[in-house]
Amino acid sequence: MDPNLPTQTTQDLSINSKKKSGKFKKILGLVFLFLIIAAVPITIFSLRQQQQTKSGASTVVSEDTVVATINGEDVTKADLRKVAEEQYDPVAVDNTALMVALDVVTERKILDSEVKNGSISASDEEVAEVMKDAALDQKSAYYQVLINKATLLYTKARQALTIGFWLPPQETVTTYSDADKAENATQLSDGLAAMDEAKTRIGTGEDILTIAQSLSTKYPSIASILAINGYILSDSGQNLEAISQPRIYEVDQTESGSVLSTALFSSTLNVGDVQEVSGEDQSGETVIKLLEKNDSAQFDTYKDWLDSKKSQLVVLKNPLQ
Repeated sequence: MDPNLPTQTTQDLSINSKKKSGKFKKILGLVFLFLIIAAVPITIFSLRQQQQTKSGASTVVSEDTVVATINGEDVTKADLRKVAEEQYDPVAVDNTALMVALDVVTERKILDSEVKNGSISASDEEVAEVMKDAALDQKSAYYQVLINKATLLYTKARQALTIGFWLPPQETVTTYSDADKAENATQLSDGLAAMDEAKTRIGTGEDILTIAQSLSTKYPSIASILAINGYILSDSGQNLEAISQPRIYEVDQTESGSVLSTALFSSTLNVGDVQEVSGEDQSGETVIKLLEKNDSAQFDTYKDWLDSKKSQLVVLKNPLQ
């Protein structure tokens, strides 16, 4: 030992030992405190998860639970699932699909009640025609017939036949080449002549499809732009029998209705009337024959009527979870 170095006594060693021990205990205490603080949020999160799991388990709606009462008739979750599976694979039916099914079931039961009280009906022939024209299954076709009947009975909708041709407005035509301008002029001239003929023939009750097909042959310039009931006749894949059926037009609820809509809902147009309607800026012409209207109806649209019936007949019992 170097005699020049200070000598540590037993007392010095004891003091140093106590200092080290105190520091060690302090460090342990800080570590312990940190662990406690870190554990608190984990514990809280775990408790919340358990509570949410228990809460979720307690709000699951069983299949036999009554979800709604419609016109006094209980509708269960199982009823909704059955309807949802008409459109979805059973394994894909979730709460969203069940909510859509609730709307479908509600509408069907409201329509069923209208059939029961004798207000509307759907014959086998009418259903078969819609199945063929719209490619629907029997049940969907049946309810589509009822929707059409309810629309005409309870709303201000019109049923009409239309035949016409469409052209670009003249302000667009001015940008065309000379050849295209000449073609447009021919289409306009032939189209107006065709509509004059169509007005006479549709007024006598001649079949609209027969009229359109003969006009497209007589006036080939308009064959690609001639339409019946809003459908271009020459479009490939078109179901000609389906598009020749009378079309239902509901009240146009936009700020400015189309020229056709304005004419259809004119108070001066009566059932059986035939009228020519010119497009704006020489953009074509349409001949309309009004078949049915109900100006005394309370509702503008089918949706308005249906919403009113829902408010009267539907009571929601248990929300789907």
